[in-house]
Amino acid sequence: LVIKKEKRQPSPKIAGLLSTAIPGAGQIYNGNYWKPLVVWGGAAVLVNYIIDFNKSKIFFHDVLILKDADSSSAFVIDFVNDYPNLEDYTTLDGEDFDLISAEQIQTQYDSRRAVLQNLYIFGVVWYGLNILDAVVEAHLKNFDVSDDLAMKIKPSLLNMNNSLNGMGPAL
Repeated sequence: LVIKKEKRQPSPKIAGLLSTAIPGAGQIYNGNYWKPLVVWGGAAVLVNYIIDFNKSKIFFHDVLILKDADSSSAFVIDFVNDYPNLEDYTTLDGEDFDLISAEQIQTQYDSRRAVLQNLYIFGVVWYGLNILDAVVEAHLKNFDVSDDLAMKIKPSLLNMNNSLNGMGPAL
């Protein structure tokens, strides 16, 4: 007597809802325990970049406000040189920022803002791909990919337009 164990067929709806509520949970529900590590790792990298670019954008915005307010050179130099973790945002020092124009600082600010917007869009795409992966994996969990799949090809006539002239070969 051989008892054949049925494979559990996960529900695509439940997998999608779990991944919507907690990214990676649908993959765990489907039995893919390594995929949540990819989802969480990608999200962690994305959040790290968002935080870094936001801090950099704020720095250039603050310097731009000082330049636009016609602050004294000493004030701009002191502000930039005393800024915490300045080396994370630029290789320039306070004297260099005093010499460059507000338009150049505006360009740097706009560049960081554009990258930040792209990171937000990529974050939404990453979240959506997490949900899509969970749903597709649940649909295909028990898909038969064994070697004994077969297809029969049999020639026949296909009747088109219900007339004799509309007969044609078919497989």
